[in-house]
Amino acid sequence: QDLVESRAALSAAQSFDLPVIFSIGGVTNGRTSLGYTAEELVVMAAGFQVDVVGVNCRGAFDILESIERISQTTSLPLIAMPNAGSPEIDRGRVEYRVEPHFFRSFAKRLFEEGVNIIGGCCGTGPEHVKLMAEVAAQTELPKPRTVSDVRVITRTTTVMEPRVQKVSEVEKVFKEVPFIISVEMRASRTGCFSDFLEAGRRLAGQGVHLFDVPDNAGAKVTMDAMVSAFKLQYETHIPTIMHLSASHRNLIATQSYLLGCAECGIQSILAVTGDHPNVGDHDKYASRVNDVKSSVNLLKLMGGLNEGRLFNGAPCAPTSFFSGAGFNPMRKLTPQLKWLEKKVEAGCKFLYTQPLYDVDDVERLTEALKPFNIPVLVGILPLSSRRNAEFFAAGKIPGVIIPDHVLERYRKVQSPEEGVELGVELAVEFLNACRGSIDGCYLIPPFTKDKYSRVEEILEKSGVNRTEVSVK
Repeated sequence: QDLVESRAALSAAQSFDLPVIFSIGGVTNGRTSLGYTAEELVVMAAGFQVDVVGVNCRGAFDILESIERISQTTSLPLIAMPNAGSPEIDRGRVEYRVEPHFFRSFAKRLFEEGVNIIGGCCGTGPEHVKLMAEVAAQTELPKPRTVSDVRVITRTTTVMEPRVQKVSEVEKVFKEVPFIISVEMRASRTGCFSDFLEAGRRLAGQGVHLFDVPDNAGAKVTMDAMVSAFKLQYETHIPTIMHLSASHRNLIATQSYLLGCAECGIQSILAVTGDHPNVGDHDKYASRVNDVKSSVNLLKLMGGLNEGRLFNGAPCAPTSFFSGAGFNPMRKLTPQLKWLEKKVEAGCKFLYTQPLYDVDDVERLTEALKPFNIPVLVGILPLSSRRNAEFFAAGKIPGVIIPDHVLERYRKVQSPEEGVELGVELAVEFLNACRGSIDGCYLIPPFTKDKYSRVEEILEKSGVNRTEVSVK
């Protein structure tokens, strides 16, 4: 299906001094899934002195249409190997419904079109091939075609009209606000969605510049991120970033989802690889999807959509995504920075970090990221108790490290109320210490019933004043 891979395979095949059959798989309406025409692939293959050309791995209608096209492009012998129809999934089993007797009349049509070799692909068995062999025995095989019969068919490509690239509201925030405050918003799958929106409205009035919405974080089922982000942005007029997990959807669903996001006005995506289902609450039922393997692949995919093309090269309405990614400064920095290089090359425009608790770590992070010249928001996750602090300190959450001085302060806590108050106090101290040294912070509400109230208290005590940058 791919021109580059085909050339490489044909070049290797030439070295064996054996007959070479070049068959193109998956041709529909004259094109492969990557957008190449069957004709141009056949012309390319002829340049490698192949002995036979043809098509396989599609139903009878598509195979016949492709042979009609190819037969007008080359005088080489032709091969056709159809599937037994299109695959269907019945109770988890892939089945092909076309009965063998259909292949009798179909084989005759192919021979009439000049096919020299016929066979079967997916879903076919001995009974299909036997019937085609009977037709071959009763049919006068086609005479070789001459070069005078050939006509050259040039490739035409559909080009979408370029869309004027708009500056997203999130991008405006990163350009115009000296110290950004973002809040992670998680809609409960069991609670009232209106409560989630009301919390967003309250926070919007307290100095928040951005919201961000995670996508099934921890491999646990949550309210759909696109719906949450769209409603939150619409109700609060605060630019909202949607996280997107690369490994939770296949390639088709991911592209469809992103096109839907663009149409809903979600202009900024935080690309994450996504947590493995093994760590979540569906570990026995869900599987990791490897079509889009990582955040880097997802960033590249969005770059293509911004240019008006799908992964397979087919055209689409261009998007205007302002894309970011995560960064974990508490892991070994050297491999993290090498991975970050790939993210930036793939189109990453901003970073959100794992939660930090030590200002020294922020200074170390700032120094390490200087060569990248990319805005960074540092994560702040308020602690709520000594037990909570020790839970994180034990390494229960990868990449989250609690420094000794924080643990020491929690060891002096005498009551649950004091634990909550200390968490707010530490978050305010950390937020204010970050001013002037980093582009901003993003607050991750604690996993408690009063999570948004805790964030409101932190914003109030830190004295954050909102700079007016909102969705128009």
